Amino acid sequence: GHDLAKVEEAYALVAALVQQFRLPQQALVRWTGAYKDQWDDHLALPPGVHVQNIISSAHKSRETALRHLSALHTEFPDGGVIIAKVGMSNGLGPMLAAKSPWPVINLPADPTGFAADVWSSLRLPSQVPALTVLSEANAILAAANILAQRNPRVYAWRQEQIEALEP
Repeated sequence: GHDLAKVEEAYALVAALVQQFRLPQQALVRWTGAYKDQWDDHLALPPGVHVQNIISSAHKSRETALRHLSALHTEFPDGGVIIAKVGMSNGLGPMLAAKSPWPVINLPADPTGFAADVWSSLRLPSQVPALTVLSEANAILAAANILAQRNPRVYAWRQEQIEALEP
């Protein structure tokens, strides 16, 4: 019942506002300390998120690891999540968590063969807010849940997966 000119004006305003929408540029970082720590590349990764693979040890080359971390912060100002998958020593994730505002998820490479190593991912010093997940698939889903808080595309992807759980 409104004047057609007013309706047209309202639609023009909505169209202008929609043009300002943008999807965030986020990263899901799969970080390992050595080439032997492999990823399952058959797992579903969230759409619209830049997957970065980094191989850099925090023990053997701490400065190089910190340079990689700084470069990530610069390249992805909208943030990201780091999954640190390591083998014999789980010090990579805690070091990254202590030096980054991004969430860090520790993923022990072989929790069944080296159960004692998992403790270095669980008993962390103060000011080291890393999480620990034993399943690579669940680590990726946890990372997607974190990214979904600011990314509608990832939110929709996760919501679709959640809804598929119910018949």
